[in-house]
Amino acid sequence: MNNTMQGGFRGRKVYNFDQVFNQEHNQDDVYDGLGISGLIGKVVEGYHGTVFAYGQTGSGKTFTMEGTEDPER
Repeated sequence: MNNTMQGGFRGRKVYNFDQVFNQEHNQDDVYDGLGISGLIGKVVEGYHGTVFAYGQTGSGKTFTMEGTEDPER
């Protein structure tokens, strides 16, 4: 997925993303969309695994990755 953004003194930039999630997505969408179950399987086999969440401060990255203790939320 390509997103083109204007700005900065150097002009036009093109950024590539494997996945983009917004406020309409829930934890199940993120888990399934990133193939986390496959990643966990590889970690159990001894491989290293990383999920990198990037976004603006306060945009909900931690909540999306960890959720809450309230299963209804």
